[in-house]
Amino acid sequence: MHSIADKTKKIDFTEILETSLKEKGYETVDGMVLQQSKQLSRVTIFISKKEYKGETTRKSIEKIVNRLAKENEIGSFKVLVKTK
Repeated sequence: MHSIADKTKKIDFTEILETSLKEKGYETVDGMVLQQSKQLSRVTIFISKKEYKGETTRKSIEKIVNRLAKENEIGSFKVLVKTK
């Protein structure tokens, strides 16, 4: 039995996520950090200050992240958005 983190790596979730975010108009995704444990999965996404519109942006990105996570059966994520 593989762990959720193994499955996340195997399907290259960060690549799927980055592609999906760009398709939704987030052009300045400048990296992401994925952290997974039994208790918590968290993704930190870095975008430009210009593209970040506060909580609305975070919620929009969180919706995309968790839809993709559900589709790929890797649980759900707490989403942090940081600007560069």
